[in-house]
Amino acid sequence: MMFTNAMRVKTSVRLEPSNEIPNSQFVARFSVDQGSNLHASVRLKLEKAYDGSSTKSLADLNWPLYVYLIEDEHWEQVLNSKDCNSVGNLAKFQIGESSNLSGISSNLRGDGEWGSWKSYEDQQIPNSQVWYVVVSDCSGGTHQAYPSLSDIEVDLHLLNSGSEFSNEEKGVVTMYVILLLVYMYFLISTTTSLVRSAMDKTEVEIPIMGCIFAVYMELLHIAAQCIHLYIYSSNGSGFFVLNLASTILQMNSQIIIIGMLIMIANGWLITNVDITENNKLMVLGAIV
Repeated sequence: MMFTNAMRVKTSVRLEPSNEIPNSQFVARFSVDQGSNLHASVRLKLEKAYDGSSTKSLADLNWPLYVYLIEDEHWEQVLNSKDCNSVGNLAKFQIGESSNLSGISSNLRGDGEWGSWKSYEDQQIPNSQVWYVVVSDCSGGTHQAYPSLSDIEVDLHLLNSGSEFSNEEKGVVTMYVILLLVYMYFLISTTTSLVRSAMDKTEVEIPIMGCIFAVYMELLHIAAQCIHLYIYSSNGSGFFVLNLASTILQMNSQIIIIGMLIMIANGWLITNVDITENNKLMVLGAIV
């Protein structure tokens, strides 16, 4: 099961008996700090209109589904029970149409159009808490009863006192900005030193070039993450392409370093200079 710290999640689910939780599916994981407000909104729709019924119009077809918010202390019980009904029994909240938390009723339409938004808000949470969001159909009225039914699209939006960030991610933007500035300093200073050595016709070590390239990749990774998180702070989902590019750049940086370490382990001599004499490398190593 993939856990997602999610503020705005758009995903597809199938509510089948063979799922880890029968006729249910995990959607998101979200943390809220003590004294904060939790706001959750959700809407559902079929990916494609259902065409298996000739007795009712598509607009008249609907399925009652439930969206549950479960506290972390009960999450393991939900997984171990392997029972759909235990989700509702252990859930603290279920997003519904009325104040009595009756659950989502008639929100999944047969014509493939979005149902109306259903919302829930819990103010001044007494303790820091992690919530797990699950979509359930314990009656088996969707994919169990209609195997040809298309996947269900879930559009979920969670807010932590108005913030798109889960409590676990508090300060992550500041951390990335600091890392960006640190890597920029080391990359500029090291590159300047390397250019001077090349102009003085001093031999430039190939491994040093590899290290600079790795740091450059890491710098681009951090820059892409900064932009992605800035967008994320406003819409809760960020920019997928930037997030993907950031991951690829970080992987490239790690591959270069691991490749160099493997070559060293096989007897590749880099230099006979004591690395501890280079204060810049020592400081960079400590920060990383």
